[in-house]
Amino acid sequence: MSSTASRAPADSDGRVGRRPAPIRSDPHLFRRDKNGMVKLKINLSPEEAALIEEAANGTPLMVYVHRVLIDRARFHARRSIQDAAPEE
Repeated sequence: MSSTASRAPADSDGRVGRRPAPIRSDPHLFRRDKNGMVKLKINLSPEEAALIEEAANGTPLMVYVHRVLIDRARFHARRSIQDAAPEE
């Protein structure tokens, strides 16, 4: 079975990273319950997990991931609204 991950460009320090495989419409990765709640399945590389754990600084990992996800979603939603507003 071949991998769908591709090589990413080198970082500023010269390291080459990997891009995550494209997200498909897999109901196991994003599922909305009848009450509207959504359950996510996220696979992290060991390096990504270590980075998130370091950034969380003792905060339980899932609490930290949830907070960051909501914070970034609010930021992008506000930016999208601002970008869509007509300029005067």
